[in-house]
Amino acid sequence: MVGKSMTEVILRRENLRFPFPDNFANRIKGNKVESIRRRAKYLLIDLEDGQIILSHLGMSGRMVIENRGHSNVPGQFVLEKGMHDVHEHIVFEIDTGTTIRFSDPRRFGMMLLTTTCEFSSHKLIRHLGPEPIEDEEFCNGEVANISPNSALDLLYPVVATFAILFEVAEISA
Repeated sequence: MVGKSMTEVILRRENLRFPFPDNFANRIKGNKVESIRRRAKYLLIDLEDGQIILSHLGMSGRMVIENRGHSNVPGQFVLEKGMHDVHEHIVFEIDTGTTIRFSDPRRFGMMLLTTTCEFSSHKLIRHLGPEPIEDEEFCNGEVANISPNSALDLLYPVVATFAILFEVAEISA
């Protein structure tokens, strides 16, 4: 898919977990894929025009890759998938003849668009911490240099939230 162009994008519904962005299919169609990467639980597809497809499979989503009639489905599934699953919501056709089908029976998955410039401030991305494998803070051991006070400042809201939840659970039990 990297280095190839999307010749067709077919949306079979108006939304998944979130509505698709305006003109989603037209904004992607004709674009060359620059790279495919991940950030936390998100699959990112960088396009040549600076857009990024921000996607998530949700709990039940999957992508099926078909190369001119031959289907490669990662993993073992109890039921075979038909050629055009009723839960198949997005179809990407690539200039090599490859088709990528996104299916999600529960529709907890999503596909949004952002740009390279806006990516790090996107509402779904901005709260994420550093990537343990990719970010230099981890690679250079700089995370170990965080002062105990600043670490406590970061953890306190989480610990306080759990303490409140435990108190509510004890009261209601």
